[in-house]
Amino acid sequence: MAAIAQGVYARGLHGNASSSFTDRFKHVVRPLAKTGCSFFDPRFVANYPFPSYLESGKFSQRGRQILAQVKEFMDDYIYPAEKEVYEYVSKPENTWSIPPIIEELKDKARMAGLWNLFLSGVSGLTQFEYAPMAEEMGRCPFASEVFNCNAPDTGNMEVLYLYGNHEQKEKWLQPLLNGKIRSCFSMSEPDVASSDASNMQCTITRVGNEYEVNGIKWWSSGAGDPRCKVAIVMGVTNPNADRLKRHSMIIVPLDTPG
Repeated sequence: MAAIAQGVYARGLHGNASSSFTDRFKHVVRPLAKTGCSFFDPRFVANYPFPSYLESGKFSQRGRQILAQVKEFMDDYIYPAEKEVYEYVSKPENTWSIPPIIEELKDKARMAGLWNLFLSGVSGLTQFEYAPMAEEMGRCPFASEVFNCNAPDTGNMEVLYLYGNHEQKEKWLQPLLNGKIRSCFSMSEPDVASSDASNMQCTITRVGNEYEVNGIKWWSSGAGDPRCKVAIVMGVTNPNADRLKRHSMIIVPLDTPG
């Protein structure tokens, strides 16, 4: 957190921050760093009253039950599969090929009801309840995919769930929720510091009843996956607007010519 805060403050100094409030971060870098360093002191860790999710009144009985199920599933299926998955993906000929056991585990998770837990509107879980489940999944690099809770699909599904129209939900959201396809998010560009969207060069222009997307994107995680069928692309749609209000996102099927 201290490193992130330092980076945000540095962007403000260089004039390429996406917010006008970055100067405030200079006051939090040192306290965050000091707190982080204190965790390396065994005496601090031993005596620190770390909060328990389960002791919180915000954690429902159903949330406790699902968390227990996630932990049990990890022990029974995920961890025992690690060796097989790692051996499979370590072979060059298997690049962008999916270990068969991953799909088998996805079926098991779906049947167990441990599916799309990240999306409150589908799972009924709050973000507070989902957080420790995500923490459990994070103990294994491929676990989140087994539960259909892996990025960038999660963020794209949230966007489609909240803002997509009926046709977009039917065509893209439902297959993603079913784990039948994958997606990517295209924001980063090679020639600019595009994690700050105000630097973005890609343009999205309406031409009749269609849109023309003109730009180069890279570091779009998962784009090489053969199951990846759609990208949500960010670009400039109104170059004359305020620097923080120039952008839009557009759904781009990966088989679109161009």
